Amino acid sequence: MKSDKIKKISTVVALIIFLFPAVLIVMTSCTLREKSDNEVLMIDVDQGVDFYKRILIRLIQDDIAINENGRKHHFSDEVSVYYKEMLSDSKFFVVDINGDKKLDIGIMFPTNVLLTYYYDEDTDTLSPALDSHIYTEILGNGQVMMASSSASSSATFYEVIDISGEPITTISFFKDYMGDVIIPNETKKPYFEYSINVEMRLPDGPDKLNTTSNRTDVTKEQWEMMKKPFDDLRENAPKSFNYEELMAIKSSPDITIISKYQNVNCIDSETYSKIERAYNKLNFNVSFNTGNIEEYSLYKKQFCRLLKNEVMFTEKETGEEFYLNEYGYFSIDVDLGRYDLNNYTYYVYDINGDESPELCISDNSRFTYVISYDIKSDLFTLWQRYETPYIYLLGTKKIGYSGNAKDAFFMLDEDGEYDCFIWFKTEGYRDLETQKDSCIFMVSLPQYVDQYNQEELTEHMREQAVYDENQDLYYFRVTEKQYNRLTRDYFKMVKSAKKAIKKVDFTYEKLSGNDVFE
Repeated sequence: MKSDKIKKISTVVALIIFLFPAVLIVMTSCTLREKSDNEVLMIDVDQGVDFYKRILIRLIQDDIAINENGRKHHFSDEVSVYYKEMLSDSKFFVVDINGDKKLDIGIMFPTNVLLTYYYDEDTDTLSPALDSHIYTEILGNGQVMMASSSASSSATFYEVIDISGEPITTISFFKDYMGDVIIPNETKKPYFEYSINVEMRLPDGPDKLNTTSNRTDVTKEQWEMMKKPFDDLRENAPKSFNYEELMAIKSSPDITIISKYQNVNCIDSETYSKIERAYNKLNFNVSFNTGNIEEYSLYKKQFCRLLKNEVMFTEKETGEEFYLNEYGYFSIDVDLGRYDLNNYTYYVYDINGDESPELCISDNSRFTYVISYDIKSDLFTLWQRYETPYIYLLGTKKIGYSGNAKDAFFMLDEDGEYDCFIWFKTEGYRDLETQKDSCIFMVSLPQYVDQYNQEELTEHMREQAVYDENQDLYYFRVTEKQYNRLTRDYFKMVKSAKKAIKKVDFTYEKLSGNDVFE
C-alpha cells in the first residue's frame, strides 16, 4: 500500500514536469501564430512599437514620471550616472511583458541589470513592471527567465507571470557540483547532481492563493531533455534593439520634445539677487581630512578587521549587528557568488568632522556605505548608507548628486543627515516656433534644516516659482548666464574633489598593506 502511494506521487510529479513544458510551448506557439512580421502584438495601430520607443526616449530624458507606490520620480532618480553612461551600450525592449496584450518597455544594461515598465495612457506615467532586476531576461507574453550561478552550482528559473507580474508557475533547473569522482583510468572528473522543481500557484477560495511545489532528482540526460524546450523559448524571445536604433526614431518628423517648464518665465532681477546672495553663503571648499595622522594606520588596520569579517558593525537605526558579508549589497554579491573585496573601492578620511577617519566602501555602481570606528569602545557603526549610486563624495560633511541634467549639493551634520541642500537642473526642448532645440535652466533656493538660516520665500518669489510636489521644493527658471554664475563654484568644487579624493582612495590590496601611503 505504501509502495503504491509513493509510486502514485512520483507519477504525478513526473507528469507535472513532463507535461507542463509541452502545454507552455503550445500556448506560446498559438500566441506567435497570432502575430505578423510587423506586429509584436495585436495592438492599436496608433500606439505601435514606434510610440513605445518614444516613451523609452522620454524615460531616459526624464520627460515622463515613474509612479511607484504613489511616489513619483524620474529615471535619473532611479539610476546613477554610471548607468546613464552605459545607455549607449545597453539593449532596449518593446514587448508585452506580462501577457496583457499591451506593449511594455525595458532596458537591459551591460551589467545584466534589467529595468522594466508598464505605461499608463490615462495618466501618461510609467510604473515598474518586474521585481527582478538582475540576470533576468524577457521572453514575452507573460514569460520571463532568471539565472544565477556560483562556483559550485547553477540554476535557471522559467516563470509564467500574471498581469501584475506575479509568478503563476515557476520551473527551476538546478545543477549542483558535488565534488570530484575518480573514473577507471584514475583521472578526476567533476560530479554534478541534477534536479527540477515545479512550483504552481493554485486558487484557494476567493481571496487566498496557495502554491504547490515538487522537486525531483533526474539524470543529466533527462535534465537536458526537459530543459531544451525552455531554451528554445529563450532563443525565440523578442529581439532587442540598440541605442542608435532607439534614437533613430527621434529624428522622425512627428516627434516633438517638450518641457513642462518651457512656458515658465525667467525670474526678475529682484528674485535672482536674493537667490544669488543665498548661494554665496554656501561653503564650496573641498577637504578630505585624514584626521590624526599618527592614528591613521591604526584605523586602517581596524577597518581591515571589519573587511575580513573578524568583527561586526552596528546599524544605528535598528541596533542590529552584522558582519560585512551579511549586509545589504554585500550579501547579494555573496548569494550571486561574486563577493570579492577586490571588487570594491575604499576611501579612508574624516567624513563626519570628528577628526578621525571613517571607511567609505563603494562598488561604483550601486552603493556607498560609510562605517565609523570608535577607538575607545572598539566598536564599528554604519554612519550612513547610500544605496543610490548617483550620490558621490565631496569631502568632509559634503556629498553631491549627479543625474541626467540634474545636480544637487548636500551639506551634512555629524550624523550624516542633511543640514542644507540645493538642486539645479537643465532640460532640453524643441521650440515650436523656430523648430530649434533650446535649453531651460532651473535652480532651487538653498534649503536649511535649521530654519534660522533659511532665506524667506516671499510671496513675490513664490509667484515666479514652480513647485515640485515630489521633492516638496520650489524651482526658479533662470537664464543660462545666471545659471552658470550660480553653479560655477559648485562645479569647481566637484572638479577639485575628483582630484583630491584620489589621495584617500585605496584598493583592498593597498588598504591591507603595511604602508597606507604606498
